[in-house]
Amino acid sequence: MVQQQLIILIIDDCSEDRAVYRRYLLQDSQHHYVILEEETGESALKLCQQLQPDSILLDFLFPDMDGLEFLTELKQQSKGSMPAVIMLTGHGNENVAVQAMKSGVQDYLVKGDITAESLRLKQNS
Repeated sequence: MVQQQLIILIIDDCSEDRAVYRRYLLQDSQHHYVILEEETGESALKLCQQLQPDSILLDFLFPDMDGLEFLTELKQQSKGSMPAVIMLTGHGNENVAVQAMKSGVQDYLVKGDITAESLRLKQNS
């Protein structure tokens, strides 16, 4: 069986969190992931200009902006061809979830509740 290749961009300023998400994704035998990582919104936006990731795992807070600001910028620069975005947050906040969904986020996960299976299911849905 040929594995489908997906380019995933993980944007999180916490290297431990990025390592966990990378490990979870690499356990998926159905897909071959090319995993890119960035720590700030600004560097992630630059990377998105250079290549189009298939999907973005987006932390809600970075040192230079928040996830909603990032989404606004990404929408402007991608001119309608936005990758799938899954927002990750340390705090389950309904208002943020609603704002994120209105901004074009595919899904929303609370960091403490993420399992390898839930991340892969969201990634491939």
